[in-house]
Amino acid sequence: MPKYSKQQVEDIFHAQDRNHDGKMFNSEVMITLKKNGMNVEPADVKKHMAKFDASGDGYLQIDEFVNLVMALFP
Repeated sequence: MPKYSKQQVEDIFHAQDRNHDGKMFNSEVMITLKKNGMNVEPADVKKHMAKFDASGDGYLQIDEFVNLVMALFP
């Protein structure tokens, strides 16, 4: 798996945030990862979402999403 730059991950987030609310739920995160060739197990996404959801709202904001992707694909 190629390493992604922060800018690439932010661009991926913005492209998938179609309603422009600035956040993604876990199912959206999973779809986004798969659409971009980032194959990861749903259990790993859940585990990392719990770790990187700093606000604890069940959604990932852009910075949280970037941190999750960078952790999954160092």
